[in-house]
Amino acid sequence: MWDSSCERSPSYKMEKILELLEKFLKSDNPYHIFITNCKVNNQKKGMLYTPVTSLWTDTITYLVSIPERVANKKKPEISSVFTLENYAHLLSENMIRTLCKICRNMQHNEDVNLEFLSRLLGRLCVAGYSDSILGQIIPQMLKFSSQDFIWRRVCCRLVVGVPGQCLEAVVTPVLLQLPWYGYVEWLLGENVISNEKLKFLLTTKLLLIRQFQQDSILNNILGYLAQVPSRQMIFLQTLLKLLDAWGAGSALRHRSYSQQFYLTRALMICTAHLGGLDFSLYKQELLTKLLHGVEIHIGSPDNSVRTLGMVVGENISKVLDPEGPKLVFEYEVTNDSKHLKSLLKLEENSLDITSWCDQRNVCVTKNVSSITRELKSCEITEEKVNSSDSQKDISEVLDSDDDLEPYDMSHDVVSKKQPLYIRDCLQGLINHDKPEWTEACLRTAQALIQTELEGESEVALELAKVLLHLENSYTIDDFVILRHQSLVAVLTKHPKEVALYLTDQFYDRNYNIRQRLDILEVLASASQELSKVHVQVTASDHQSFHSDVKHNTVWWKELVEKRIENKTRIISKGKKVEPQGKENKFADVAGYFFFPLLHFYDRKENTFDLLGEDCYVLGRLVYTLGVIMHSASNTTVAKQMGSALLEFIWVLRYHTEKFVREALLFALCMAVISVPSFILLDNNRTEIMELQCWLQDIVEQDPNLECRRRAGHVLALFANMVKEVSKEIPVSTC
Repeated sequence: MWDSSCERSPSYKMEKILELLEKFLKSDNPYHIFITNCKVNNQKKGMLYTPVTSLWTDTITYLVSIPERVANKKKPEISSVFTLENYAHLLSENMIRTLCKICRNMQHNEDVNLEFLSRLLGRLCVAGYSDSILGQIIPQMLKFSSQDFIWRRVCCRLVVGVPGQCLEAVVTPVLLQLPWYGYVEWLLGENVISNEKLKFLLTTKLLLIRQFQQDSILNNILGYLAQVPSRQMIFLQTLLKLLDAWGAGSALRHRSYSQQFYLTRALMICTAHLGGLDFSLYKQELLTKLLHGVEIHIGSPDNSVRTLGMVVGENISKVLDPEGPKLVFEYEVTNDSKHLKSLLKLEENSLDITSWCDQRNVCVTKNVSSITRELKSCEITEEKVNSSDSQKDISEVLDSDDDLEPYDMSHDVVSKKQPLYIRDCLQGLINHDKPEWTEACLRTAQALIQTELEGESEVALELAKVLLHLENSYTIDDFVILRHQSLVAVLTKHPKEVALYLTDQFYDRNYNIRQRLDILEVLASASQELSKVHVQVTASDHQSFHSDVKHNTVWWKELVEKRIENKTRIISKGKKVEPQGKENKFADVAGYFFFPLLHFYDRKENTFDLLGEDCYVLGRLVYTLGVIMHSASNTTVAKQMGSALLEFIWVLRYHTEKFVREALLFALCMAVISVPSFILLDNNRTEIMELQCWLQDIVEQDPNLECRRRAGHVLALFANMVKEVSKEIPVSTC
C-alpha cells in the first residue's frame, strides 16, 4: 500500500490509498504490528516465533519514513496525521500500549522479545524524532517504573537494546530529559560495566568530545557512575580522564572557552560526588593532575581561563586533601564562578515523579490509563478461557492415570541456589541479609573467579576488597580456607592490580593483625601458584599460622639438602633424565608482589609497629619475602630482588626475637638458591662477605639451636656457591 501511494501521480487512486493509510494508522493496527513482533511463544499453537530480520527492516523503514514519503507527493496538502508531531505522538502512544501489554505478559510468565521495539526506537531517534518520541515515552516509563521493577527491566532492555549505531541518538536525549540522576539506573541498569559502546559514550564522547549547555546531562552521567560501588571505579577513572583533558596545555590553547567551561562544570560535579567515595588509591594521582592543570590555567593569558583554574584548584583540593595545605586565590566573582560553585551541592531527589510525569504529558497519561483498563479486561477473559481449557486437560489426565502409583520422593535432596555470575556473587558477599545465600556465594566464588573474571580488573579489585574485609558472621564451616582460596584465585587472575592493592593495604591504617597476616598468606600462595614451582598448598596446611610456619621450615630444609646433593660429585647414578623447562608466569609480575612490601617496614603507626611489639608480623613478612623470592627463581627481576633482600636482611640481622632471626635465615637461603651464583657474587660480593661473618657469629654464639643449625646450612650453601663460581672462572697464570 505504502509503495503504491508513492509510485502514483496525484489522482483519485492516490487519494483513496492515503485515506486508507490514514485509517490504518488511526486504528489499532500499529499496536498489533508492535505486539505481534514482540511475541516469542505462541502457546495456543505450540510453535516458536522466529523473527525475520529482513521483514523487520522493511517494516521499520516504512514506519519511520511515512511522513516524508507522503510529504514528497502531497507537498503542503497533507493530512494532520502525517505531520511530524502528530505522527510521533501516534507512534509513542502505541509503543506505550505495547509496553503495558508486554509487562502484563511477563507477570504471567510469558516470554517476550523487545528487539523489534528497540530497533524501531533507534531508527526513529536517528531520523530526528528523538525529542518528540522520548518526550512522551520517558515520563510514562518513569511513572510505571517507580512502582514496578518489571517495568524497570523492560525499559532498560528497550533503551540499551537499540543497535550500536543508534545508541548515541537514544541515550543522549534520555540523559537530557531525566530530572534526577537516580532515574538513570532504571533505564540503563548496570550495562555501562559490560557494554563497551555505552561506556565509551558516557565516559568519553559525551564528556570530552561533545558539549551541552544544560547541566542535567553532566549531573545524570556522573551521578549515575558514582551512585553504587560497582560503578565507582569507572567514575574515578573518568575523573582522571577529565583532569587529563582539562589540564592539557596544548589542547587548552586550541579549545574554545565554552568547551573548557563544560569540562570545568564536569569536574565540579565530580567533586560533589567525591565526598562519599573511597579514593585513597587514586589520591596522589588526582592531586598531581589537579595541580598540573591549575598551573596551566593560571599561566593562560585569558582572564576567564585563569578564573576557571583558580575555582577548580580551591574547591577540589579541599576534598582531595582536607588535612593538607589550602589553596586560596584572589579572583573576580563572575556568573561563571558562581555557577561552578553552585554545582558543588548534590542534587537531591525532592521531585514527585508522578506529578512531574503528569505535567510533562497529560494526554498520554489519560490514554495509557484507558489502555491499562482495556488490557485488564482482556487479561481477565484470557485467564477464564485458559483456566477452562486447563481444567479440561487435567480432568482427562486424571481419568487416564488413576491406576498409577505415586513415585516415592521422600529421599530427594533439594539443591541449594547458587550464583551463576561473578557480579551476583559479589553482591551476595556484600549483602549479609541472607546467611545461606552468603555462604553459597563464598563457596562458589573460587570457581566463578577462575571462569568469569577474565579482563575485568575493576571487578577483581572490588572483589579483593570485599573478601579481605569479609567476616565470619554466621560461623560458616571452612570459612578461612574458602576466603583464602578465593583471594588467591583473584590475585592469580589479575596479579598486577590486586597485588598493588594488597601490598598497599598491608601498611595501611585501621587493619588488625589477622588481616595483615591474611594478606601475606595470599601473596605467598599466589606467587607459588603463578610460578608452579611447588605443589599447591592443601586445605590442611591453612589451619593455623603456626602450622604454616612449620610447613615453610620443612620445605626450605628439603630445598637446602637437595641443593647440596646436586652439588655433590657422584661417579655413577644410572641414566640421567633431562629436565623439562616450564614457563614461569610469575616472572612479569614478581616485582609488584615483592618491592612494595619493603617500602614502609620501618614506619611506626599507632596500631602497627613492625620493629616493635608486632615482631611476629615482621617474621611472617620475612617468610613471605623468601617465598616470593624463590617463586621468582632465575627470572630477569631476580637479580634486583636478591640485592634488595640482602640489604633488608643486613638491616635486621641482630634482631632480638629468635622467630625473626629464623625467618631472616630462611629468606637468605631463598636468595642464594633463587639467584644464579655468579650474578649474586658479582653484584653483592661485599654484602656476602659481611653476611658470612654474621653467620659464623650465629653458629658460635646464638643461644637458639634452630638458628645455629640454619646458619650452618646457609654457610654450606655459600661454600658451594663460591666453589661453583671458581670453577666457571679460569685462573690466569703468569
